[in-house]
Amino acid sequence: MADAQHAGGDPAAPGTGDNRLIELLVSTEVAARFGVSRSRVDQLVADGSISPPFARSGRQRLWRASDIELDLAARGQVTDRPPPPRFDRIPVPTVPLPLILDTVLKVPLHPGGEPPRIHLRIWRGRVGGQHRTVLVLGAVRESHLVLKTHAEAIAEAVAAQHLGAEAREAWWFCLWPRGTFGPNARIDFQSFAVPPRGPGGLLELIQRRGARAAWQGAFTAPLWRTVDADALTAAVGAEVDVAYPPHTYTAAVVTRAAGGERPVVLEEFDPDDLRSGLARLEVLHSYASALLRYEIEPKLRAERWPAWELLGTTSAQDAARGAEALRIAVRVLAPPVLETDANYATAAEATDPGAVLVERRWWRPDAAGRHLLEQAARPLTAFATRAGEPYADLTAAAVHRALGWLRGVHRELAAAADAHEDPRLQEAVAAAVPQLAAVRHALDPMLIDDPGPEMVTVRAFGAAEQAYVDKVAWFGPKPGDERRAAELRDYLWSDDRSPGLPKLGYDPFGRLVWHNPDTGALAVERPRALPAQPLPPEAKLLATPGAGALFVQLPDGRVAVAPADPRFPDPDLAWGGRAHVGPEGLLRQLVFIAAEHPDPDRPRALQELPPAAQSALAGELTDRPGDQALRLPLGRLREAVRVAESKDGDRPPRGTMPECGTPDQAEQRARELLEAVRPPGYATSVSPSAMADGYIEEAALVPLRCYLFAAAQVSADRRQLTAWADALAVEEVIQVLEAADLTLPAAWRRGLETVRLGSAQEQERLRQKLLHALHQDGKPAAGHPPE
Repeated sequence: MADAQHAGGDPAAPGTGDNRLIELLVSTEVAARFGVSRSRVDQLVADGSISPPFARSGRQRLWRASDIELDLAARGQVTDRPPPPRFDRIPVPTVPLPLILDTVLKVPLHPGGEPPRIHLRIWRGRVGGQHRTVLVLGAVRESHLVLKTHAEAIAEAVAAQHLGAEAREAWWFCLWPRGTFGPNARIDFQSFAVPPRGPGGLLELIQRRGARAAWQGAFTAPLWRTVDADALTAAVGAEVDVAYPPHTYTAAVVTRAAGGERPVVLEEFDPDDLRSGLARLEVLHSYASALLRYEIEPKLRAERWPAWELLGTTSAQDAARGAEALRIAVRVLAPPVLETDANYATAAEATDPGAVLVERRWWRPDAAGRHLLEQAARPLTAFATRAGEPYADLTAAAVHRALGWLRGVHRELAAAADAHEDPRLQEAVAAAVPQLAAVRHALDPMLIDDPGPEMVTVRAFGAAEQAYVDKVAWFGPKPGDERRAAELRDYLWSDDRSPGLPKLGYDPFGRLVWHNPDTGALAVERPRALPAQPLPPEAKLLATPGAGALFVQLPDGRVAVAPADPRFPDPDLAWGGRAHVGPEGLLRQLVFIAAEHPDPDRPRALQELPPAAQSALAGELTDRPGDQALRLPLGRLREAVRVAESKDGDRPPRGTMPECGTPDQAEQRARELLEAVRPPGYATSVSPSAMADGYIEEAALVPLRCYLFAAAQVSADRRQLTAWADALAVEEVIQVLEAADLTLPAAWRRGLETVRLGSAQEQERLRQKLLHALHQDGKPAAGHPPE
């Protein structure tokens, strides 16, 4: 405190050359540190157990925190953590502290690789005769998470390079820029525990105080406390640059700002990569247009479309199919590009308070790019006025065809990367494939195809893994598999790559395997599709507790990696744990591997099985010790499911779908069922025929009118069903339909389950869509306003 009067008896009085920050404590804080009352503090001072007060401020006695810490050390009560400052009470510098360092610092946390970077600013000076050191560690965009995950190591590196022993008493702040945790910048005060190091104990701590040697201490157990920007201003004596606009707090921008550039001007600012997104649309659109024309002079094709020969266009029909696939890819990639373009236009018109520090000049498409965006937006705009869904005019089948074609092209382009000169197409196809897969899954969640194997590391090595590697042929890679082998090898830890190991091989089904017999490391290619022929009932499932992989041993002795259901990302195939109960993820995979699938394109999922069948599968796992290897015959699993499905005593009698007759008769049947399950307050004057038109394929209209609108609704592309009324749960809908002697097709049951498992926002969106359909005749349901 600037007006504090020295109490005498200490040579390190303010203004006498002490260059350390002196943090002061009042008597109540001293009492809290010692765990005694305020009156007891006076007794401890009198008998010499506590240092005398350092200064006074009015009637308030003040102790130096460092003196109290030494007293605690002498009593064996070192807390190792300086108390955080009270920024509303600290003396504010009359003149801003000098900024002695403003730089981007590389922090070598791990050997090898590019070290992460932080923005380091240090202010150092005197306030009221006392030395003060303030640090701000900035989370630059390139590696902002390291400040949380490696706080101690970063603090030690900064202290060793720039602070010395004053690091113990410095004030540490962390800056999280706008857009990281919210629309505004966030400032945290960091408090570390700094235990004394070395055998000296108290003596070592005393000798280290005030030393300017390199930091030898250790920072531990960081605590974070969010503070206002006023706290940082009070500590430094001036406002600190924290209002970097979103996406601009980068090492390059910080370096320019530290050099005195105000504002830092960013030309063609493109943080969301609009330029690349538009380039992808352009190259896909160009190849699609060329394929539609097909008959193009070979020389011109080689000049403008150098990857033409890799598209597999041997006929005009093949070219038309390829053009359709590329146009669907454009259609799928267009919405995020259009959204980014609209966001840029809005941001360019808005006033940014951070513009005095960084001026963003947004990248905008030229005339050709704008024309392409307008072409991409036209089908979206036409459909948005009708349904408001970005992909609802696409069908799952069309996207599925496009995805299969583009995956083949992707493989060809990757294999012949050196043979063609169009990396733009290769990059565009690589971006389109996962987006098409996501859209296809949204349109029809139960549709499956073969996306190719996924590379995984087996976390434990046991009897199942040994049986697998015993059948591997250790040679390779074959010509053309070098890239694949290198990618799989990256899944091993560096410690598993000793000289001469691991070794590479192929399993009996042609999948690559890396294995280090010394460490037990194993990386495999896990298939994500059903085998061409169902696995025989004599096959056995093998698993090691905690390995995270499942194997199938065939009757002829061959062992394969069990396939994973691609509809469920990051499948949990771990056997063991969870109180010896197989997790739900493993149950889902067991259904995929072991159950009988009448429609291989849409294999049954766990939620489609009757509860009794689900319980039977779970029982096969829970009855086995989770800490022992799993060895389970497939035939036993299938029989358990078959027996459980045949038990129908708990369910109402199930009839068959009645003949609907004429459309009028079908509509009448739908009205009867609608009235039977209609919750109070919902309108019944609705035309199922009118609602069905435009929503469902014509071939499905007549049977659909029989009962669809009694309890469920189909979205524009038949990708999901939802309960007709808010009050009806999925299970109740199924019971109502079955009580009416109607068989609910498996595909529709899957749709209902998809909605049940979906997000609340998705369910609400589908409900609103149904209500909108109910209001089409101008007579809204009671209690619901018209759209």
